[in-house]
Amino acid sequence: MRIGVHSYIIMFSLFCEQCGEETDHQPVSDSHNSPLKCELCGFITQNTMKMEKPSFKIKTILSRGPSSENGYVLAGPEEILFLNDSVITIVEDIEIVSEITGIELAQKRVNSSQAKEIMTLWTRETGRVIVKFSVHSGYRTIPLIFSYDGDEEFEVGQEISIRSYHFRITHIKMRDGLLIRRKDKKGQAKAITRVYGLVIKNVRRNYS
Repeated sequence: MRIGVHSYIIMFSLFCEQCGEETDHQPVSDSHNSPLKCELCGFITQNTMKMEKPSFKIKTILSRGPSSENGYVLAGPEEILFLNDSVITIVEDIEIVSEITGIELAQKRVNSSQAKEIMTLWTRETGRVIVKFSVHSGYRTIPLIFSYDGDEEFEVGQEISIRSYHFRITHIKMRDGLLIRRKDKKGQAKAITRVYGLVIKNVRRNYS
């Protein structure tokens, strides 16, 4: 979700039910709970935006084969991290799927801890890539992240279950800027920027 400020106008990027895709939206009034208007078609949604709590940046040492690199992991301050959890280690703005191998507090190592208590995380690269999803259910946009082998393919119309969400892919944004909308086109996980989908109603949800 993008929030931009220009000439004192606040713009939000979110899913428009009329356009069927993410578009720029502008508040219709100065109220904190103002409805939002699509800049493309003019449709007004009662969805209001809430700013997310800032993530806590945890110092992280990532093992990549015989070498190690310094980076960080983002988590909510109250979020509890466990040994063997899958996380995203960020090294020089590159997101790397990794597994937690060590958690260090001020005086000791532990098996789990709240993010705000952690001094250093140790992680190791798993060789997989992150795929980001924006799944739309009514007025809500649900952000999901999952890891896949880099060569895994996705296509429009494909049904996927992640956690408690079962959805159908509507379009795929590639790293080269291409937007895939046709059902006969596929994209590999390593080349995808984001996958968009719609929750399938009245279908038993599977868990991954």
